[in-house]
Amino acid sequence: MNPNPNLNLTITENPGPTPNFDSEANPIFCPSLPKKLCLPQSQPLFQYNTSCESILDVFNDHILLSILHKIDDYFDRQSWRLCCKHFRLLEASCRTHVSLLRVHILPLMWPLCPRLQHINLTHCTFLSDENLHSVVAVTARSRLQSLKLVKLHTFTDSGLLSLAKECSSLVEVDLSQCYQLSDLGIMAFAHIKTLKVLKLIGCRVVTDVGVVALSIGCEKLEVLKLKLCRGITDVSIVAMASHSRELRELDLSYTKVTFLFHFVFQIPQTMFLLENF
Repeated sequence: MNPNPNLNLTITENPGPTPNFDSEANPIFCPSLPKKLCLPQSQPLFQYNTSCESILDVFNDHILLSILHKIDDYFDRQSWRLCCKHFRLLEASCRTHVSLLRVHILPLMWPLCPRLQHINLTHCTFLSDENLHSVVAVTARSRLQSLKLVKLHTFTDSGLLSLAKECSSLVEVDLSQCYQLSDLGIMAFAHIKTLKVLKLIGCRVVTDVGVVALSIGCEKLEVLKLKLCRGITDVSIVAMASHSRELRELDLSYTKVTFLFHFVFQIPQTMFLLENF
């Protein structure tokens, strides 16, 4: 019923074509929206970047290394390395310490660990002079700071000479219980001005000749351990008191030192370790 009889009102129904919702190629018909907002049914409303294989790909290496530096626990860092190949390479790129079971692995891993500064070869049982030559060849000569060769009896003074000649930035060297080493190998470290810690525990062949050369050449020497070096006498103490002004710890246990107390007052900053005195 028309409420206004003077108004001629004509209504024509034209719903238009009925959309086929079963076809994915047809657009979704929405009468209440402009035509330009009608999207094809196969097109998603949000576009995802399918080039990233993992959500971690959105983090650059700088962010990942910042996270890695906050991981202190050894096993947590091992878990980090096992996440993926990229994480393993990142962890290797910032590694500074390594302990090897086989020395032939060092040339393979050195390109992956450019910041390596501390090498432990104690577990390389059959370390030879040729192996020490390979260590010299692959290590960055200006970066290697510490070397540990404990209880290894298969290399000689010759290999130690080549090592000390090239690795002039060494700060700490541990040659404990290397019975075969003599004064010739020990004197090779006398030209290393940066050497601070030298451990010669159980090196039975070492005598005062090697220690005197160390006291003159290694001006920054702070720790010297000569325990069980039966060739050390009072001559070594005289040389240390005269030249090693930076010496902080001197282990003379089970040596032939007899007249020690006279020199304690000449180097008062040094802590003497004497288990058999």
